[in-house]
Amino acid sequence: MQKQKIMQKQKNYNAVLSQQKKRLQEVQKALNELHFITQKETMGVLKKLEFMPPEAFKDILSVLKEAKEEQNKVLKKMIKSDPEFNKKLKEALQNKYQGIVKGISIQESTDAEHILDQLL
Repeated sequence: MQKQKIMQKQKNYNAVLSQQKKRLQEVQKALNELHFITQKETMGVLKKLEFMPPEAFKDILSVLKEAKEEQNKVLKKMIKSDPEFNKKLKEALQNKYQGIVKGISIQESTDAEHILDQLL
């Protein structure tokens, strides 16, 4: 009888943890959609939310939804005020990507030369 109670409590505890994990993932997804929040800030918010009561998540998700809507309004205004915004953004992202790829390529080449030097 005692073992069954313990197993039931463990099962209930695991169910609560699973629900909490799902809520945290939902908040993380909403935070990741906000471009003005850094990954570090996202992790800080999630850490604070770990022990929040389930009811609080509805309020938080509501605020994050409003923030995303406001973010979209701001982006639309930026695009409207500068018709070249999309083109400039794409070019900046492409340049950043190419810089990263070039840096990785240089590092890999340096590493390969170092390995060859050690073998010879």
